[in-house]
Amino acid sequence: MSSSTVYAPEGSAHGDKSPWADPGPDLCVARAQLLVPVPAELWLYDGAMATSRASMSYATALNRNELFSSPGLRRDVPRALDPQEEVLLALPGVAGDYPDVMIATVRRLLVAKVTGGFTGVKVKKEARADQITGIAYRPGIFSRVKIQVEGARDIAMMPNRKADAERFVQAFEHLLRTGHLPD
Repeated sequence: MSSSTVYAPEGSAHGDKSPWADPGPDLCVARAQLLVPVPAELWLYDGAMATSRASMSYATALNRNELFSSPGLRRDVPRALDPQEEVLLALPGVAGDYPDVMIATVRRLLVAKVTGGFTGVKVKKEARADQITGIAYRPGIFSRVKIQVEGARDIAMMPNRKADAERFVQAFEHLLRTGHLPD
């Protein structure tokens, strides 16, 4: 866990009542002679608010991939998630101005599309975690990652990079078998 000093906004929801708060002395935030323990990973301070658990876990999952330049992929997609949702895996779709991204959270799997403009992101397809029965990957020129969903249509997406798709499929299969991600 890295440490840094950031200034928390007054009346912040992430004070000493935060479930992720680490009371370590090197992670204290000074604000008008008040020391409030806040993990540095929770704060991407923009002058007004902290990032949500969904934003942080999505960024972590997305950074496991070889990324292309798409500001919407980083900025807009977390808006489609519940702020307390934990993202386990993310797989970017084919590169472009408005890419898709497949996201596996603790509760669901969804394919979101960056739309740009005011809406930013649209959820194209989703399924609850307990409905997912398997995953398949077809490599090649038109490769596809396909999630098998019980009682509904399968969810398919064309990944951007073969290496990312193979890693995603391997981790997702492990998640289906064991209930947790590989180490």
